[in-house]
Amino acid sequence: MAKRPVDHEAVDQPPKREKSSTSESSELEKVGIHPLLRGTTKVPANFNPLKQSRKREGFVVNPYIDQKDIKYSRPKREFHLNEKGKYIERANEIRRRLEEEKREQEEQKALAAQGLTPDETTGEQYFLPVRPPAVEWWDQPLLSERRYGDELKVKYNDKDDLKNPITEYIQHPVPVMAPWEKHLSPPKPLYLTKKEIKRLRKNERQMKLKEKQDRMKLGLDPTPAPKVKLKNLMNVLTNDAIKNPTEVEMRVRQEIEERRRQHEAANMERHANKEDKATKMARKFEKDLQKGYFSAVFAVESLENNQHRYKVNINAKQLELKGMCLNLENGQTLIIVEGGERSVSKYKRLILHRIQWGVKCELVWEGQLVDLHFSKWTMYDFTDEDEILALLAKFRLENYWTQAKNIINSS
Repeated sequence: MAKRPVDHEAVDQPPKREKSSTSESSELEKVGIHPLLRGTTKVPANFNPLKQSRKREGFVVNPYIDQKDIKYSRPKREFHLNEKGKYIERANEIRRRLEEEKREQEEQKALAAQGLTPDETTGEQYFLPVRPPAVEWWDQPLLSERRYGDELKVKYNDKDDLKNPITEYIQHPVPVMAPWEKHLSPPKPLYLTKKEIKRLRKNERQMKLKEKQDRMKLGLDPTPAPKVKLKNLMNVLTNDAIKNPTEVEMRVRQEIEERRRQHEAANMERHANKEDKATKMARKFEKDLQKGYFSAVFAVESLENNQHRYKVNINAKQLELKGMCLNLENGQTLIIVEGGERSVSKYKRLILHRIQWGVKCELVWEGQLVDLHFSKWTMYDFTDEDEILALLAKFRLENYWTQAKNIINSS
C-alpha cells in the first residue's frame, strides 16, 4: 500500500480554531506558545526537549517561568576549627590498634610454633576455652593503654579532674540494725551424740599431738626428757641402772614426786576462787541481759511457809533478778521479777515446778519489756491492800495486783 505524503507546512502550523466568544479569545491570547510549536523555529533531528536545558549564571533556567524576578541564594558555610590534637589522637589510636594486631599475630605465631593452636580441620577451635580479654571493661576508662602490663599507666592521676570516673564524693550508707534484731536469740547449736562427741575429742587430740611432733622435728620446740617409771626403769636407763641401781631408783622416785606436785598445782590453778567465780557469774548474767529484758508475774495464794519464802528470796538474788515480792498479811502474794531471758526462765521453773506449795500458785503474765521497771530485788510485807496498790501505782503496775486477785478468787 502506498503511503500518503505528509505536508510539513501543515504540521508546523497550529490548527485554526473558531472564536466562540470575545472573552475566550482574550484569555487565549494571554497564553504564550512554546517556541518549538511555532513554525519559525527549526528543530534539529537529534533534539530531545527533556535533556535540553538553558543555564543562566550557573543555574538551570525553566523556560516556562520568567527568570527576571527570581533571586538565587546559596547557604553560607560556617567556618569551624578542629580541636587541638584531634587528628593526632586519631593517629595514635590507629597506631595502637596496629600494634595490638601485630602483637596478637606474634602471639599466634609463637603458639603455632609450640603446637598450641587449635586444629581447624577437626573443629578444635569450638572446644577451647575463651581467652580473657587484654583489659577488662571496668578498667578501660582508667588505663591509658588497652593492655595490662608490668607498669600500669593510669590515665587519671588527679582526683579533681572532671573526666575522672573515680571521685571522693561517694557516700556509703551506714548499716543499722533493726530494733528487733538486737534481742534475737542466737541460733541453737547442733546437738551431737556421745559417740560423735568422743570422735571429735579424739580427732582434736590427734591434731594437737601431730602439731607438737612436727614442731619438735623442725627444731622449734625442745624434745622432752623420757618419762621414767619404776616399771620401765631397766628398759630406759639400761647402763646407768646396772652400774648404780640404788642411785637411779632414788632419782626416778624424785622425778615421779615432782610430776605429782606439778599435776596437783595445775589442778589448783584451774579451780577458780570465790571472787573469780562471782566475776564470771556476773559477766554471764550481764551477757544474758543484753539480749533483752524479760518479765514474769506470779500469784501465790499464801506465803506463810518460811522455807518457801527463803527460796523465793535467795533464788531471785542468785539469778540477779530485779523486782519485788508483795506479801499481804493473811492474804495473797504477788511476785514480779525482771531480768535476762535465761534467769527469768530458771526462776519460772522454780516457782511453778520445783517448789511444792500446797496452795494455789499461778502465772499471771510473762513477756518481753522495753525497759526495766525496778533497779533491785525487794520483799515487802503489808497489812493493807491500799498500801500495795499505792506502791504499784508508782511504777504503773497496779493492774498486776488486780489480775492476781481475780485469779486467786476464781479458784
